[in-house]
Amino acid sequence: MTDTTPGPSPAADSIGAPASDQEAVRRQALSELRRQHPRWVVQWLASTRLYHGYPLYTQRPVSLSAEQPADLSALMDQAEQAARQPRAKP
Repeated sequence: MTDTTPGPSPAADSIGAPASDQEAVRRQALSELRRQHPRWVVQWLASTRLYHGYPLYTQRPVSLSAEQPADLSALMDQAEQAARQPRAKP
């Protein structure tokens, strides 16, 4: 006998959207982040369920992450602004 219980498929996310729809949303978000922040490498890592950003403009190791693309974008804007500010000499 098969299970006919209505509900999300096993390949659905926590809000019930099919995994393929969520993947399309993530790809669109990544595309937009990359367009807005060309000086960054931006990735979605399924293992962490976070968006990650790595700047290309510094040799210092910097890694930013956020659950939502807009949050990562704001963090990247803040990091770029901080990098533009002159540093005080000791």
